[in-house]
Amino acid sequence: MSLGQRAFSFGPLAPTHLVSLVRQDCHKPRVGRLPKQLILATLLRESLVLFSNPDRVEYPAEIQEVNDIMFGTIMQLVDQCQVFQVVYANHHLRELPNILESI
Repeated sequence: MSLGQRAFSFGPLAPTHLVSLVRQDCHKPRVGRLPKQLILATLLRESLVLFSNPDRVEYPAEIQEVNDIMFGTIMQLVDQCQVFQVVYANHHLRELPNILESI
């Protein structure tokens, strides 16, 4: 079994929530659910890892192995977590710990 196909374990403190923080002008902070597809797309876009079709491009085995690990980890993380978005303004920064704790 390749590393990209095995189940990953995040250990005893496995994450349960993913929170997207969006800083913009607003009167009061807003918390809402975020579709998993959106956070998944963001994480894959930001990962700087090659997720191409191996039938079209050949990478050295070491690069493909890291690619498989990253892809599997991101997919499992998003799958097991609840996903939220917090919209806040600069003047809400001191409230963020309490907002995050309430999720």
